[in-house]
Amino acid sequence: MSVNFFAPEYQHLRYSSRGLECILRENHFDFDVFLPSLGRNLQRELVWEKEAVKRGLDRYEYHRKLIESIFAYNDFGKIVLYKKCIDVEPYIIYQVIDGKQRINALLDFVNGKFGIFREGVEYFYNDLPPRIRGKFKNTVFNCCEIDSQWKELTDDELIDLFISINDTGVPQTDEYLKELKAKRK
Repeated sequence: MSVNFFAPEYQHLRYSSRGLECILRENHFDFDVFLPSLGRNLQRELVWEKEAVKRGLDRYEYHRKLIESIFAYNDFGKIVLYKKCIDVEPYIIYQVIDGKQRINALLDFVNGKFGIFREGVEYFYNDLPPRIRGKFKNTVFNCCEIDSQWKELTDDELIDLFISINDTGVPQTDEYLKELKAKRK
Protein backbone atom coordinates (compact mmCIF):
# COMPACT_ATOMS: atom_id res chain seq x y z
CA MET A 1 0.00 0.00 0.00
CA SER A 2 1.33 3.42 -0.99
CA VAL A 3 0.39 6.40 1.12
CA ASN A 4 0.82 9.90 -0.29
CA PHE A 5 1.47 12.40 2.47
CA PHE A 6 1.85 15.36 0.16
CA ALA A 7 -0.53 17.54 -1.86
CA PRO A 8 -2.77 16.01 -4.50
CA GLU A 9 -1.24 15.45 -7.90
CA TYR A 10 -3.01 18.47 -9.40
CA GLN A 11 -1.25 20.81 -7.01
CA HIS A 12 1.88 20.91 -9.10
CA LEU A 13 2.66 24.43 -8.01
CA ARG A 14 5.36 26.73 -9.32
CA TYR A 15 6.52 29.28 -6.79
CA SER A 16 8.26 32.46 -7.80
CA SER A 17 9.05 35.93 -6.60
CA ARG A 18 7.93 38.67 -8.93
CA GLY A 19 7.85 42.44 -8.99
CA LEU A 20 4.49 44.17 -8.57
CA GLU A 21 4.96 45.50 -12.08
CA CYS A 22 3.87 42.14 -13.49
CA ILE A 23 0.49 42.54 -11.73
CA LEU A 24 0.21 46.19 -12.69
CA ARG A 25 0.79 45.58 -16.39
CA GLU A 26 -1.08 42.25 -16.56
CA ASN A 27 -4.71 42.86 -17.38
CA HIS A 28 -5.88 39.36 -18.14
CA PHE A 29 -7.17 38.35 -14.74
CA ASP A 30 -10.31 36.37 -14.08
CA PHE A 31 -11.14 37.50 -10.57
CA ASP A 32 -14.37 35.57 -10.18
CA VAL A 33 -13.41 32.07 -11.46
CA PHE A 34 -16.83 30.83 -12.61
CA LEU A 35 -17.55 27.22 -11.67
CA PRO A 36 -19.89 25.80 -14.34
CA SER A 37 -20.85 22.71 -12.32
CA LEU A 38 -22.19 24.95 -9.53
CA GLY A 39 -23.38 27.90 -11.60
CA ARG A 40 -21.50 30.30 -9.31
CA ASN A 41 -18.13 31.97 -8.80
CA LEU A 42 -15.35 30.55 -6.67
CA GLN A 43 -14.43 34.00 -5.39
CA ARG A 44 -16.56 36.21 -3.18
CA GLU A 45 -17.34 39.73 -4.33
CA LEU A 46 -15.02 42.60 -3.51
CA VAL A 47 -15.57 43.22 0.20
CA TRP A 48 -12.85 45.56 1.48
CA GLU A 49 -14.70 48.78 0.63
CA LYS A 50 -18.06 47.53 1.93
CA GLU A 51 -16.50 46.26 5.16
CA ALA A 52 -14.66 49.54 5.74
CA VAL A 53 -17.86 51.58 5.26
CA LYS A 54 -19.79 49.16 7.49
CA ARG A 55 -17.22 49.81 10.23
CA GLY A 56 -17.48 53.57 9.80
CA LEU A 57 -14.08 53.91 8.10
CA ASP A 58 -13.05 55.56 4.87
CA ARG A 59 -14.04 53.20 2.03
CA TYR A 60 -10.37 52.79 0.99
CA GLU A 61 -9.03 52.18 4.51
CA TYR A 62 -8.06 48.54 3.87
CA HIS A 63 -6.64 49.43 0.47
CA ARG A 64 -4.43 52.08 2.09
CA LYS A 65 -3.27 49.63 4.75
CA LEU A 66 -2.10 47.25 2.04
CA ILE A 67 -0.24 50.01 0.17
CA GLU A 68 1.28 51.30 3.43
CA SER A 69 2.47 47.77 4.26
CA ILE A 70 4.17 47.61 0.87
CA PHE A 71 5.91 50.94 1.49
CA ALA A 72 6.98 49.57 4.89
CA TYR A 73 8.53 46.53 3.15
CA ASN A 74 6.11 44.12 4.83
CA ASP A 75 5.17 40.87 3.20
CA PHE A 76 1.59 40.94 1.97
CA GLY A 77 1.07 37.25 1.35
CA LYS A 78 1.33 35.17 -1.75
CA ILE A 79 -0.93 35.44 -4.76
CA VAL A 80 -2.22 32.12 -6.15
CA LEU A 81 -2.98 32.01 -9.87
CA TYR A 82 -4.27 29.32 -12.21
CA LYS A 83 -2.84 29.95 -15.68
CA LYS A 84 -5.25 28.94 -18.44
CA CYS A 85 -4.60 28.91 -22.15
CA ILE A 86 -7.59 29.96 -24.23
CA ASP A 87 -8.30 29.97 -27.98
CA VAL A 88 -8.85 33.72 -28.37
CA GLU A 89 -6.78 36.77 -27.52
CA PRO A 90 -5.19 37.32 -25.02
CA TYR A 91 -4.59 33.52 -25.25
CA ILE A 92 -3.60 33.33 -21.58
CA ILE A 93 -5.81 34.22 -18.65
CA TYR A 94 -4.92 34.07 -14.97
CA GLN A 95 -7.70 32.89 -12.70
CA VAL A 96 -7.12 34.40 -9.27
CA ILE A 97 -7.49 31.65 -6.66
CA ASP A 98 -6.17 33.80 -3.82
CA GLY A 99 -5.39 37.53 -3.86
CA LYS A 100 -8.46 39.11 -5.50
CA GLN A 101 -8.92 41.81 -2.85
CA ARG A 102 -5.19 42.65 -2.78
CA ILE A 103 -4.73 42.79 -6.56
CA ASN A 104 -7.79 45.01 -6.92
CA ALA A 105 -6.47 47.34 -4.20
CA LEU A 106 -3.12 47.60 -6.03
CA LEU A 107 -4.85 48.36 -9.33
CA ASP A 108 -7.14 50.92 -7.65
CA PHE A 109 -4.11 52.71 -6.18
CA VAL A 110 -2.23 52.80 -9.49
CA ASN A 111 -5.40 53.92 -11.32
CA GLY A 112 -5.83 56.88 -8.95
CA LYS A 113 -8.93 55.82 -7.00
CA PHE A 114 -7.24 56.64 -3.68
CA GLY A 115 -3.95 57.90 -2.33
CA ILE A 116 -1.75 57.52 0.71
CA PHE A 117 -1.22 60.21 3.29
CA ARG A 118 2.08 61.80 4.25
CA GLU A 119 2.11 64.73 6.68
CA GLY A 120 -1.60 65.35 6.10
CA VAL A 121 -1.31 65.41 2.30
CA GLU A 122 -2.88 62.71 0.13
CA TYR A 123 -0.54 61.46 -2.59
CA PHE A 124 -2.02 59.57 -5.48
CA TYR A 125 0.16 57.13 -7.39
CA ASN A 126 0.83 59.57 -10.25
CA ASP A 127 1.78 62.28 -7.72
CA LEU A 128 4.65 60.16 -6.40
CA PRO A 129 8.15 60.97 -7.63
CA PRO A 130 9.28 58.58 -10.43
CA ARG A 131 11.89 57.02 -8.14
CA ILE A 132 9.22 56.13 -5.56
CA ARG A 133 6.84 54.77 -8.24
CA GLY A 134 9.73 52.67 -9.54
CA LYS A 135 10.49 51.27 -6.09
CA PHE A 136 6.80 50.48 -5.64
CA LYS A 137 6.54 48.68 -9.01
CA ASN A 138 9.68 46.69 -8.19
CA THR A 139 8.42 45.52 -4.80
CA VAL A 140 8.73 41.76 -4.73
CA PHE A 141 5.82 39.51 -3.84
CA ASN A 142 5.44 35.75 -3.78
CA CYS A 143 3.37 34.06 -6.43
CA CYS A 144 2.18 30.50 -6.70
CA GLU A 145 1.09 29.44 -10.16
CA ILE A 146 -0.63 26.32 -11.45
CA ASP A 147 -0.43 25.86 -15.21
CA SER A 148 -3.44 24.33 -16.96
CA GLN A 149 -1.08 22.90 -19.57
CA TRP A 150 0.16 20.61 -16.83
CA LYS A 151 -3.38 19.66 -15.75
CA GLU A 152 -6.84 21.12 -16.34
CA LEU A 153 -8.43 21.48 -12.91
CA THR A 154 -12.01 20.45 -12.28
CA ASP A 155 -14.39 22.66 -10.33
CA ASP A 156 -14.01 20.35 -7.32
CA GLU A 157 -10.22 20.64 -7.48
CA LEU A 158 -10.44 24.44 -7.68
CA ILE A 159 -12.75 24.45 -4.65
CA ASP A 160 -10.42 22.12 -2.72
CA LEU A 161 -7.44 24.37 -3.53
CA PHE A 162 -9.33 27.50 -2.49
CA ILE A 163 -10.44 25.91 0.79
CA SER A 164 -6.94 24.60 1.55
CA ILE A 165 -5.61 28.16 1.24
CA ASN A 166 -8.41 30.00 3.02
CA ASP A 167 -9.61 27.64 5.72
CA THR A 168 -6.57 27.21 7.92
CA GLY A 169 -5.81 28.72 11.28
CA VAL A 170 -8.00 31.10 13.22
CA PRO A 171 -8.24 34.76 12.18
CA GLN A 172 -7.14 37.41 14.66
CA THR A 173 -10.08 39.01 16.46
CA ASP A 174 -10.68 42.75 16.34
CA GLU A 175 -10.52 42.82 20.15
CA TYR A 176 -7.06 41.24 20.25
CA LEU A 177 -5.70 43.59 17.58
CA LYS A 178 -7.16 46.62 19.41
CA GLU A 179 -5.53 45.42 22.63
CA LEU A 180 -2.12 45.16 20.95
CA LYS A 181 -2.50 48.56 19.30
CA ALA A 182 -3.40 50.12 22.65
CA LYS A 183 -0.22 48.71 24.24
CA ARG A 184 2.09 50.33 21.68
CA LYS A 185 4.30 53.10 22.99
